[in-house]
Amino acid sequence: MSFARTFLTEHLSSSDQDGIGLHVEQMLEAVAPEWPVPDSLPHVRASNLCFGVPMNWALNDADRQQQVCRTLRRKLDQFEPRLLSVQQVSMQEDEAGNIVSFVIRAEVRIGDTDEGIELQTRLSLFDQQVEGDSL
Repeated sequence: MSFARTFLTEHLSSSDQDGIGLHVEQMLEAVAPEWPVPDSLPHVRASNLCFGVPMNWALNDADRQQQVCRTLRRKLDQFEPRLLSVQQVSMQEDEAGNIVSFVIRAEVRIGDTDEGIELQTRLSLFDQQVEGDSL
């Protein structure tokens, strides 16, 4: 998958859906610094310095979960231009507070048709990797 075809064209093939899912997983596993970047530095805001999501989330708090979903939606808008629109970002954690499941519903353009996709991924907050036997 070339950079130009992925990020500079409006049309996707069905094989690009897998690439979007992989990109979302990489974003969730990447840790971004918490330092605010001012609006006056748009290139820095779009750089790999800000790629990823903060991982110091206290997930037991419902308000914090909403903040996490809003942050992830903002990061998807910023770093995944192949998504036309993100309709829903939801998350749920396991009883132990380790594994967090994310479900993202969005619209993408494949060929000449807009299609809905659903991306699901999980990660561990302790080591940022879900163990195979815990799936």
